[in-house]
Amino acid sequence: MKLLSSLNDNELKNLIKYAAIESVQPSTPVYTEGEPLDNTFCLLLEGVLQVQIGGSRVGTMCPGSTFGESAYFPGGTRTATVSTTSEPAVILKFTLSAEELETSFPSLYRKLLESAVVTAERDAQRLVDKRNPS
Repeated sequence: MKLLSSLNDNELKNLIKYAAIESVQPSTPVYTEGEPLDNTFCLLLEGVLQVQIGGSRVGTMCPGSTFGESAYFPGGTRTATVSTTSEPAVILKFTLSAEELETSFPSLYRKLLESAVVTAERDAQRLVDKRNPS
């Protein structure tokens, strides 16, 4: 929820118009590495999600985690597979274009881009570490 903490009450009320609650069944991908970007990002409300890059598990997410920020980089594809574990999960999925996000929620847009860069750097390092163990 750190990404959403920069928004005031009015901005949060406006952002919720772009959101839908989704239940995700066990062992089901929310996003799949390599799929086209679709102007969505998510907030995990309940459950645990696992993150894989190149078939290697690189992390897990707990409630309060946001993911899918790479959707706001121009072009490209999803950089990781994010899926439920053996338990179901509940997510809040936001769908809005980069232009809508930048115009209506500029502080959130900046934070999403910054988060996407940090996540990409961290995931790349994890993948390198897995392929080249000490």
